[in-house]
Amino acid sequence: MEKSYPGLYDFIQNYPDYDIKIIFAVLDDKILVTGEETLKEIVGDEKIEDSVIRWCRKYSVLFHAICEDEELRIFFEKHSVYQPPQGHHGLYDILDTCFHEAYDSKVVITDYGQVVENGKLSDRDLAQPTKEWLDTLTEKQILAVIAWHFRRDHFSEGSWIADSVADGHMAVLVDTLLERDKL
Repeated sequence: MEKSYPGLYDFIQNYPDYDIKIIFAVLDDKILVTGEETLKEIVGDEKIEDSVIRWCRKYSVLFHAICEDEELRIFFEKHSVYQPPQGHHGLYDILDTCFHEAYDSKVVITDYGQVVENGKLSDRDLAQPTKEWLDTLTEKQILAVIAWHFRRDHFSEGSWIADSVADGHMAVLVDTLLERDKL
């Protein structure tokens, strides 16, 4: 691919967030297949997977309910990974299912560390993503931010429930992906 399109390949690699519109004239099915394969070689297969969008739709209401209801938000902000739940057991069960389904649905991407590093995403922005900041990121980078929130549960004393769900970060993240899916 690099030999066939060296200028275009270099440009896309050096400016991954550049807004470019490519229009293909498709004359038959063979050209369509060739064009799709070429486009994937050039820019990668960046379309958000259907499983990710289904997961976002399924759990968006839950994330909003927890961060927008004052009693639930305060309750879940006190969540600790070191203590058993002291109420709202049904919601904890749903959150646990949500957590596991995020991995199964490819919401939690495995190369998130590399994406974060390559994008030079700051810890401050990762920890407290704003809608304005997320609007500057690619879909893959947003998935990396989501993965960062999930993975910190495994590598730190942070809690995905207290620090990401109750604080509203997961609601903002899934809303941003759902908005992109509509475009």
